[in-house]
Amino acid sequence: MEELKLIADIVGGLSSTALHAFIAWLLYKLVWVAAAIYIMRLAIIKVHDWMVKSKVKTWDLDGVSIDESVARGLKTQLLRLRTPTLQYLHSSDVFTLRNALDKHFEEKGK
Repeated sequence: MEELKLIADIVGGLSSTALHAFIAWLLYKLVWVAAAIYIMRLAIIKVHDWMVKSKVKTWDLDGVSIDESVARGLKTQLLRLRTPTLQYLHSSDVFTLRNALDKHFEEKGK
């Protein structure tokens, strides 16, 4: 309590220009501290998100999520449908794949 009275006496004896400079300096320090706290908070949040976030990249195929290893496997199997002379997949390749899957599910069902 004694310190507050001392600060009040010191501030009371200042001229208005000195008082404005003192208030501006206090606001400057407040903004500086707030910015430092915000930067630390942002860093903590980013580090936390980086540590918690799954390291596995996933893709969404019509509501079905697949990870990177499954995508590589699917790509490998799709590339098997290509003919040696053609470097792209044709609609007949999709038909061939559909027939193979239909046959597989028929045999699995029996």
